[in-house]
Amino acid sequence: MNRKKIYGLIGIFVVLTTLGIASAVTSQVGDVITVLDLVFGPFQIHFGDITGGGHIPALNDPKAHATFGIVGQGDDRGQGSVEYQDHGPAKLNIKSTNIITVVTTADKTKGSIIGSATVNGDGTYPFILYVEDNGEPGKGVDKFEISLPTYPHLNGAILSGGNIQIHS
Repeated sequence: MNRKKIYGLIGIFVVLTTLGIASAVTSQVGDVITVLDLVFGPFQIHFGDITGGGHIPALNDPKAHATFGIVGQGDDRGQGSVEYQDHGPAKLNIKSTNIITVVTTADKTKGSIIGSATVNGDGTYPFILYVEDNGEPGKGVDKFEISLPTYPHLNGAILSGGNIQIHS
């Protein structure tokens, strides 16, 4: 396992356990804590692929749309791209610059992409994307949520249009 993947796994552990959507089985000897297994909800984490596009209501204006496009590959390198544009009062364009990892549940219904992004073309901000693939078509059943822990933005909802696909 390469160094980037190890750091990516540590990042997943910290982010998902902090959010309360994952737990870990650990072993501690002295000051060294070893993560033996990471559990995402009731499921083990897998490296899968996430693709999709669509729209959800914009932040602070349910009549406006926020659009998104996702291509995430969760092999040993974590690659892809995420773009989110809030066309409401927030007027944000979040565009990934680096994908650290892409993880999915074994049943291919939930997944996350963790990486860094620019906001309106500036800065570097960590982001966490959480998606659910709950059926075909995705409108009215799939879920998209994006958050930037160091930038005051969180938006998520059931898709009002589009589709999310989680692949193994």
